[in-house]
Amino acid sequence: MRTFTAFIVAVLLGACATGQSPGGRERTTMVTDNGINSINSREFEYKKKTTPLETNEAVRFKVDCVVRALTEEIRIEGQRDGWELAVFNEAKSYFFAWPGKKVGVSTGLLAVADSPDKLAALLAPEIAAVAARHQSEYFVKSLHTSEWWAGLGKAMLGMGNKPPAPKLDLALTFEADDLGQELMAKAGFDPNELRIVLNDSTFPGLGSEQLRSLRARHLEVGFSKISVLYADTLVSRGAGRCSKPSSP
Repeated sequence: MRTFTAFIVAVLLGACATGQSPGGRERTTMVTDNGINSINSREFEYKKKTTPLETNEAVRFKVDCVVRALTEEIRIEGQRDGWELAVFNEAKSYFFAWPGKKVGVSTGLLAVADSPDKLAALLAPEIAAVAARHQSEYFVKSLHTSEWWAGLGKAMLGMGNKPPAPKLDLALTFEADDLGQELMAKAGFDPNELRIVLNDSTFPGLGSEQLRSLRARHLEVGFSKISVLYADTLVSRGAGRCSKPSSP
């Protein structure tokens, strides 16, 4: 078993590559994300089949406009095109962006994220994390933890569904926030809205109170540069991106 495990580690590490993240960090990722993307794509298709989809065109337009505006500003090679969105007709408030360029939003979320700027603030860091291949980076880091391998062993023996999720990495979280805030500014959404939603417990999926506070404080550091970028966007495009969809 030990020899087999060593062989698996060698294969996995041989499929890794080092380089710089979009935020300038030195990192190691998988050479290809095909496996991760395939798993998430299957999960996405399953969710679409088992969860009611929103059919109201005005509601779908509202979300689609924000997602398209954000993804059109991605400047990472191979990450701009091919995103897929699903709006799920559920009262529960949630949102996600998964590897494989899959974005999901519930109609329940739109009750609290009631403006394009708020919706963009929630989605931008998630989309940025996918574009920056953070899941691939998390996976490689997990290979170096005994907890992950113990979980893998249990899964192989039928004692668990999958290895444990990787622990939170603040460097990746902060990078996703920085890149997401930049996407917002370039797309014409108020980037200050990200700090606002982080400081408002009404919004789901943003972490513990302590984490939200850390994220908000981190964003304050480089906000002057982002505010200039946003001002330039307003001059060239004007305000009110995605603000006037047809009434439901």
